[in-house]
Amino acid sequence: MPFDINKFQQNIAEYDIILSDKFDLTITLPPILQTLSSQTNNSYGYLSQWNEVNPMRAVSCSTPGVAMMEHETNKFGVGPRIKQAYNAVFVPIRVSFLADAKNIIEDTLTLWLNSRFQYSFDSGSLSTFMSNYRSDTVSPSIIINKYDRHGNKTKTYNITGATPTILSSQKLDWGMRNSLNILNTTFDYVSYTSS
Repeated sequence: MPFDINKFQQNIAEYDIILSDKFDLTITLPPILQTLSSQTNNSYGYLSQWNEVNPMRAVSCSTPGVAMMEHETNKFGVGPRIKQAYNAVFVPIRVSFLADAKNIIEDTLTLWLNSRFQYSFDSGSLSTFMSNYRSDTVSPSIIINKYDRHGNKTKTYNITGATPTILSSQKLDWGMRNSLNILNTTFDYVSYTSS
């Protein structure tokens, strides 16, 4: 059957489309960083600016996904093999941020990673293996909203128990004049819902 352009146009008119550049992303800082941001006279003042900078700087992100872990087995012990799911694995979320000149995003993500495992000396006195470690260092929520062409919200992902696992190195190059500095990071998470 040949492609019917009229049916395709009718389908688009009836069900519309989602553009990949119509989204917003909000990351709630974990409790340990929220506590630091509320303290006065500390060297982590940039944390209090996170909520102003974060929603405006995500230039790209991926939505949550899931992969089924499967095992091959013989249904009756012999004969044809079938695959059966035994667990689900969440696909990490990748976020690219437009870097800010005050380094709020980079410093916040670096401190967040250091609160999980202290790998640099500028992370203060945050302890790696503290009691209640997991609940202190994961974000209560990351919200990703998708919009249609008219600005109407079409889907919301609420990701819980998220924590950064990768802060990629940045490419700096004298030959790339007027290029924007992008921070690429990856988040693992415990669960998500969508509506």
